[in-house]
Amino acid sequence: MTPEAEVHLPETVATIGVFDGVHVGHQALIRRVVERARDLGAMSACVTFSPHPEDVLRPDREIAHLAALEDRLALIKQMGVSEVMVVDFTPSLAQKSPEEFIELLQRRFRLRELWIGSDFALGRGRSGTPGVLAALGRDRGFQVHQFPPVKVGGVVASSTLIRLMLAEGRVEEAASLLGRPYRLRGEVVSGDRRGRVLGFPTANIALRERLCVPGDGVYAVFCPGRGVPALAGVANVGMRPTFASHRRQVEIHLIDFQGDLYGQELVVDFLARLRGEQRFASAESLVAQIRQDIQTAKDLLQLHTGQAR
Repeated sequence: MTPEAEVHLPETVATIGVFDGVHVGHQALIRRVVERARDLGAMSACVTFSPHPEDVLRPDREIAHLAALEDRLALIKQMGVSEVMVVDFTPSLAQKSPEEFIELLQRRFRLRELWIGSDFALGRGRSGTPGVLAALGRDRGFQVHQFPPVKVGGVVASSTLIRLMLAEGRVEEAASLLGRPYRLRGEVVSGDRRGRVLGFPTANIALRERLCVPGDGVYAVFCPGRGVPALAGVANVGMRPTFASHRRQVEIHLIDFQGDLYGQELVVDFLARLRGEQRFASAESLVAQIRQDIQTAKDLLQLHTGQAR
């Protein structure tokens, strides 16, 4: 880009990162960028990636995501960012030097400030450390600022820690670092209809993308509606040992709901873990436990949302 062309771009305060989950640390950083842009009379921008860089660089690790892309973008935009740029992360992009990557950004933005997390690095071999980026900024006319980690109850908010909490079923602790309940979304697909036979029909969901699934157990959940009333529910995650299932499933019983959801997308917010998954001696004892789970979920959801009755 020529200097003449660049001058017509608005000055921009930007941040860059994966922002998986858009947890409270990400939120604080993005809000700071929006505030700085407002103070300077500049545009604010958030640059993120899809797919997740780890999916490209280490596909064998199969890191579970904390938010579907559309949720990640919606959460970022809710904070008032002027523009969100989604960069297609490819093996060739991963091989770019820090200089090449900054040049890519400056084709889109006239950078005035670049804000990054304390552990951020970009470019081939993570060679674009904060010090390297600061030197590039001095040469290219923008400042680099590092944003400190954000703690909740003395714990640093991080995507890695949130994944660990979810894997252990600690959805309430994960919510404290996310700043909201953890959310799954997926299409309702046909199951074996065993829940209907027991008197508690369930919606089995096929998860979108490679989303992190809370550890096996039973949870109180809330399903925000799109054009329909929000619904309280009980989710079972696991293998259903009472029936010797061989496939891990996520199935939701929606309290006081009657209707057909097949083929529709269901959004599920996990509010609290009720118990671990367990094997019951009979279908009757399972039914008794389900009734108890539903009542417990209603009581919890009443406290959380005021919606369940």
